[in-house]
Amino acid sequence: MPEIKITEKELEDFIFNEKENPIEVYGKPFRQVNITGYGLIDLLYIDISEIDLDRNNKIRPYIKVTIVELKKDKIDLNALGQICRYKTAIERYLRENNQFDQHGYITIEGVLVGNGYASGDICYAVDQMEWLHCWHYKIDLKKGISFDPSHGWHNSGEDFKGLARLKSEITKEYLSAYKEGTRRYRKYSAEKAKGSLIKE
Repeated sequence: MPEIKITEKELEDFIFNEKENPIEVYGKPFRQVNITGYGLIDLLYIDISEIDLDRNNKIRPYIKVTIVELKKDKIDLNALGQICRYKTAIERYLRENNQFDQHGYITIEGVLVGNGYASGDICYAVDQMEWLHCWHYKIDLKKGISFDPSHGWHNSGEDFKGLARLKSEITKEYLSAYKEGTRRYRKYSAEKAKGSLIKE
């Protein structure tokens, strides 16, 4: 069966026009946002779905900016660098214009969309970046286009024998640091007795 191809423009049209966003990104969407010197963002969403009051009882909205970068093929290191570049540009713009302080709590997230990963290691890089999410799309002649989130990758043949020493070393260092009689332990005990330890 021949492989069904799609252009990035068609991918963008589909996500932008769907009532139920297939990659679970919400807010007011903008298309082809040009950041001079940094590039062209495929889709940019601004969401203000929650508000709070600050210490002066002034409204402080929670603002989430989401950058969406689309790839008709597989997600590679260039795509990863590209979305990091866009995030840097937005952070610099907001910081230099004092937007972080003036308009509430702003977070910036990123979404990469492609039909898989170009290499196995990219999935691990993405999993280590809390602000970044990936979605893989596939096309079926009967079902059309569908999207699946990509996260929680690990090696199916993983073997932690080489890390066995790590566990014993951590245990040894922990006991050494907090055993009775050490300065660190005495300080910890004194703070605990005073009730000054803060529970996280």
